Amino acid sequence: MSFVMFHSSMTIFYNFPMTPFKEKYVNIIHGYMHPLFNQTWTLFAPNPVNINIKVEAKLAYENEKETNWINFSDIIFEETKNSYLTHYQFYNRVLIQTQNDVVNASESIMLEVKESNNRLLKEHEDLSNTQAFIENLIENDIENFLNNNKSVDTLYKLVYNYFENRNVKGISEIQLRLSSEFFPEYGKSDDSKYRISYLPKLNVKQLVEGG
Repeated sequence: MSFVMFHSSMTIFYNFPMTPFKEKYVNIIHGYMHPLFNQTWTLFAPNPVNINIKVEAKLAYENEKETNWINFSDIIFEETKNSYLTHYQFYNRVLIQTQNDVVNASESIMLEVKESNNRLLKEHEDLSNTQAFIENLIENDIENFLNNNKSVDTLYKLVYNYFENRNVKGISEIQLRLSSEFFPEYGKSDDSKYRISYLPKLNVKQLVEGG
């Protein structure tokens, strides 16, 4: 709420004619508004128009129950329709940016992780406790995955904070996937093509505590 009030005040002062008060703080006001407008343009138009990407989330609870896949992008879109002056506009902009960054980066990172794991498993195939080694490997992978891809980390925290703020209690794990729809080129009669990219299932402690 405080962010909304601050943003609203800065917007009002920015659009006011020059006054002694505005002149006193003009550098601060312009320093806030100009990057915001530039960023907003970038965030609202990051994709080619022939691709539609949506973030879906699955929540697991401490009682071992889990949800079906929840269309998180649609939830945030519906929230932003209610009012422009809401923190869900911020959610929406970050969501649009991060989901595209994730699509661009996650596949190459996951491939690198997979190749590294195969090599390490081959080197340690004579271990007596292979399962413990694999579990440790996965834990290290996720920590490295988040450290090396801040967009993924941001996306998970965005989803977690949304549900936490909505008083959804007992969340133990979150998994995300990105559903991409590729539309045919203009003038072609091809059907749309779909692709689903799965991201790792994370324990919420890895988000709250950083791994």
